[in-house]
Parts: sequence; C-alpha cells; structure tokens
Amino acid sequence: MPTLGQVMRSEIGEARFRTSGAFDLREEQVTAVKLTTSAPCDSHGAMFAPWPGPEADVERWYLLESGRAVGVAGAGSGTPRLHLCEAGSSSCRVRTNDSRRRAPASDPEPPHE
Repeated sequence: MPTLGQVMRSEIGEARFRTSGAFDLREEQVTAVKLTTSAPCDSHGAMFAPWPGPEADVERWYLLESGRAVGVAGAGSGTPRLHLCEAGSSSCRVRTNDSRRRAPASDPEPPHE
C-alpha cells in the first residue's frame, strides 16, 4: 500500500502538501480510496462513500491505517484543500472493517454479530 505522502505528492503537489495539516501523516499507509459522488453501478459501489467529516466540499478521500481520513477538495482547481478527519472525534465518523484499526477508548467498535 502507498503512504499518504506518496499519494499526496501526485495529488496536490509536494509544496502544497508540505504546508498542509496532513503532512505529519505522510508515513501512514493508505488502506482505501473513496469517491463521494454516487456509484454508477452496483459492481463499483465499494469505492463510493460519503465523507465522514463535516465539510461538504470533499470530492475524494483516503482512509489511513490509523483510522484517520484525509479528504481532498478542489483538486481540479489551482488551490486544492485537504481536510483531516480524526477517528473518534465528535465531528468525524470514520468506520472501517479493517481489523488493524486501533479505535480510541471513546469510540469503541460495535459488537460483531
């Protein structure tokens, strides 16, 4: 799996990534890429999901091994923006089936049935 740093350098450029709040996460592994637009058909549905944070302008987002998510907004413009969603915060509802995710004590995983 690529790291967030590898993905973001090609996504928004090295200089813009270095000045973003997500730069400290550059060594984290990206476990999934999600698009926020609707799925064209059921067979591609897994790659589409709403952004779990409060921002409405995210076009695609990257789920990291830690459970955090980094969203990209305005990628087609000259000024793309990154949004960080911390798992377990009240404004971010990141959910994953990845057993490697370490949920904070304040955000326990629901029981599996």
